[in-house]
This record gives sequence, C-alpha cells and structure tokens, in this order.
Amino acid sequence: MIAVTIVFTIGYSWVDTHLLVLANQGRGVDVAWRRALLVLIGFTAGFIISLFPKPQSAKVTVRKSLATALDSIAELYTEEVKGFLLEARLYESPNQQPLDVEERATRYRTRFLGLIAKLQAVPPQIANAKFEPALRGPWPKEKYEALMARIQELLGAMALLSNSWTRMKGGWAKALVDDTAFFEPNFIADTLSLLSLITHSLRDGREMPASLPLVERLATHSLHKHHHGVDGALKSDHQLSVNSAGTHIVGDTLIAIPQNAGSSRHGHLNWRTLQDEQLAIYATASIALRHIAFKIDQIHNIVRSLVGEQRFDALEDLSRERATRDAQWLDKA
Repeated sequence: MIAVTIVFTIGYSWVDTHLLVLANQGRGVDVAWRRALLVLIGFTAGFIISLFPKPQSAKVTVRKSLATALDSIAELYTEEVKGFLLEARLYESPNQQPLDVEERATRYRTRFLGLIAKLQAVPPQIANAKFEPALRGPWPKEKYEALMARIQELLGAMALLSNSWTRMKGGWAKALVDDTAFFEPNFIADTLSLLSLITHSLRDGREMPASLPLVERLATHSLHKHHHGVDGALKSDHQLSVNSAGTHIVGDTLIAIPQNAGSSRHGHLNWRTLQDEQLAIYATASIALRHIAFKIDQIHNIVRSLVGEQRFDALEDLSRERATRDAQWLDKA
C-alpha cells in the first residue's frame, strides 16, 4: 500500500501540473493525505468485517456433523474392544476383581446419550440444506438420509455389544477374544483405519483412497486364524467335530464354543451349554460385532458414492484372486 500510495501521489501530481484536466486532484501533500485516508478507511472496514463469523454452508454443516458422529463412534468402539480385552485378562488373573454389572452399564451410558443427542440434530440440518442454492447440481439428500440411517444402526449395534459386555462372564469374554477374528490386532487396526478414512473424507469432502470391504478382511482373518485348527478336522457335512482350538465345525460353518467358559467345562456342544445364559450373550456379542463390520461397510459405500474414490483396479483384481484361493482352500479342506 505504501508503494502504491507513492506512485499515485507522484503520478497525480505530474498529471495535474503538466496536462490540462477537468478535475484537478491537486499535487504533493494534497494527493498524499487523501490517498492515505482512503487506505486507512479500507483497512478499518476490512478489520471490522473480519470480526464477523463467516457463515458456513448448511451442506458442509451436515457433512461435518456426520463426520464428528463417526469420529465419536470410532472412539466408543475402541473403548468397547478394550473392555472385552480387559475382561479376558482379568479372568486370567484370579486376584483381580471384575467390574460389577452396574459399573459396567454406567461406563458408556453418558457417551451413548451424547451421541444420540448429536444424531438427533442432524435431520433438521438435512432438511435446511435442501433449500440452499446448489451450484454443482442437485444435492443428494437421499444419500445423506441413508447415511444417517446407517450410522444410527451402527450405534444400535454398538449399544447391543456394550449391553452384552455388561453381562458376560470372564471365561466367555476370554473365549470371544481368543476364538473369533473380531479381536485380531490386524482386524481391529483395519476397522479403526477405515473409520478414520471415512471420517476425514466426509469432513473434508475429498476422494477416498482405495480400500477393501471390512467384511472381506474379517473373512480373511477368520480363515487364517482357524487354518491350523480346522485343517484335517473336517468330517462329513452332517457330522459335528471339534478342532484343537475348541471350535465346532458344522458343515463349513465355524461355531466358536469356549472350552473353559461359564458352566461349560467341555469342548462339546451339550444340553448344559445350550441352557447356559452366557451362550446367548456370547452369540449376541458375536452377532453385534459382525453387524458393526457390515454397517461400517455400508457407510463406506455411501460415503464413497458421495465424495468419490481413487481408482485402483489392480487392488480389486488382487482381492478377487485372493478370495478365489481362499474358497478353493476351504473346498479342499
């Protein structure tokens, strides 16, 4: 601004003293103080306007609200997984006292209520964003409503998992951790990584990097986890067998029944085990964990359709080849 002011002062002074003009701006100091006053007025006006908050687009608000909710869900998922791992460790340490049911129930209650309150504020935001002028074509309201519904279902599955944890005994928690792929370190890392990718892409509106479905990675981890125990232990399609890890095989279905959990002290599916309440809780937790992975994949697909995805065809080809090899191994087993 100082350089421009000097140029204007010299220029107007020369023009007014050498050329015939209808409007004389003056020369020297007259031009300089006027220009300096205009500059100060501009700076002051700009400073005052900068104090006012910039209005955020209603569409951006919807995206950021959903991204914040998913971020909180990822933190809650981490805490729930830590709860099961802690319960399994406490079972291995007889000197440690497990948490009582009420203490477990109140552990995540506040966080669930906070998440529900956040999600309840999103539908009005979606309704308002519909009336905002669109410069890039129609706004996909239906996709955001579908995304909202999937997030609510994911939160419901996590509430079911939390409720199972509050009632599950230590032996059954240890069996769930040891005999299923949901608590494999690689799968937990995959789940948190995918949730992080979804959150950042949704918040920033950027394309998602290429990634594989979470359920597919769960199947891979399950096959690798049970590879040594299942290999050679399969019988006929209608015969029940127990492998070295205590996992029951019915046809080609893996049923993880704990050998030393609850009231069942045997590696067999007997009437006493079926009557045990812990078996239903164990099954509920397993279904909730699988439902969480399935819902995360659905959320991933919706967000991918909203913000786009970086193409990586070679990754898809490799994934299909790996799935084919796994299927062939399962058929031969």
